[in-house]
Amino acid sequence: SRAPLSRAPATPVANGAAPAPAPAKRQVFITPIEARSMLKKLWANEYDFVSMVWVANAPSYDAKTSSPASSALDSAGALAAASALPERRSDPARFFMQTVLVTPCRFRPPSKMNDMMFEHPQNTHLNAIIQANLTLAELFRKPPTVPEPPEVRAQRAVRAWLTLQGGVNRLVDSSKAEGGEAGGMGIRQQLEKKQGLFRMNMMGKRVNYAARSVIMPDPYLKTSEIGVPPVFAKKLTFPENVTAHNVELMRQLVENGPDIHPGANAIEDERGRVIHLDRFTAEKRAAIAKTLLATPATTTGEATAAAAGMSLGGAAAKAKTPASVASKGNKIKFEDDDDDDDDVDAKTAAAKAAVVKAATAAPSRPLAKKVFRHLRDGDVLLVNRQPTLHKPGIMAHTAKVLPGQRTIRMHYANCSTYNADFDG
Repeated sequence: SRAPLSRAPATPVANGAAPAPAPAKRQVFITPIEARSMLKKLWANEYDFVSMVWVANAPSYDAKTSSPASSALDSAGALAAASALPERRSDPARFFMQTVLVTPCRFRPPSKMNDMMFEHPQNTHLNAIIQANLTLAELFRKPPTVPEPPEVRAQRAVRAWLTLQGGVNRLVDSSKAEGGEAGGMGIRQQLEKKQGLFRMNMMGKRVNYAARSVIMPDPYLKTSEIGVPPVFAKKLTFPENVTAHNVELMRQLVENGPDIHPGANAIEDERGRVIHLDRFTAEKRAAIAKTLLATPATTTGEATAAAAGMSLGGAAAKAKTPASVASKGNKIKFEDDDDDDDDVDAKTAAAKAAVVKAATAAPSRPLAKKVFRHLRDGDVLLVNRQPTLHKPGIMAHTAKVLPGQRTIRMHYANCSTYNADFDG
């Protein structure tokens, strides 16, 4: 059986006359003041529900009095002052914008095209907002400067309100503009998508110790290897400490310099200073390579004692009892020119004790130099293909430098993990 079709109730017709036409839909504009009054009543009557939907993040709103809660401080004490602070409550004011933040002029520069200057789009939106705001201020002024009927005045106020709202809409989001009002980008358009400020300008696409290129398949590589072109191998460096076991290799890399692979781009000394090798000739690089295992005197116990002896001399001269320091190995001896030890004050004695402690202590172990050498076969790299949707999107591979190549090469087996293809 079929359900009977529902029919609209027939409009009664009197004396065979034509049925009355349906009332036309009428669009009603609600001013911001009316909308805010309605929301205040909603918050007053249904606060338990709306406070769960829109949590408190604004100054207190007292639903009973429809006014901000009192924040007067009681002079009785800190407890009374704390109790007088306004409670954080949900507030319908979150839906209304009282002020518009305006960026400085340097962030709204004019554009130039074919010897013509064009205003920044935000200036156009801000100008519309200011003009509508001035119109509303003029309409609400009492008494009005020009007498006019109340109906005309109300219509002008509504039009000014709509113009003000449209200007704010275009400033924040130009896609909300109506008809031919859309002109230029809003704040949302300047931030969103790939051409926005975040992805295009603020997010770094190039970082240190990283290289980026297209990939090509290479079945002759191991699945754990990644093929690296020499142009990348010369830029990606590895800081390797210089020891007695690798000093000969490090010297050869330093002599090769940054232009010959395998070579080195820089050296970091014991003090953390970085010396870039591209500024030196081959002769100077060879001289620097010979000093890779050289230890500066400032890292030995004897030099520490000598430095402390200089401070001792200053203290002794201040006490008018000149003293000389004789140091040999880790032993130190004080030879006073004057036999009168009573003139040596406590500061001089403390300085002597510091010298003895520094000289008798074991020599400090010097820090090793670091050579920022070129990437070579066997070095471990982190390889990433964006978008990185799961953890295996970044995997470790061992480098394989491929002479004569200019693209990154990888084995077919890793394509599914990276979701990679070779379609260009």
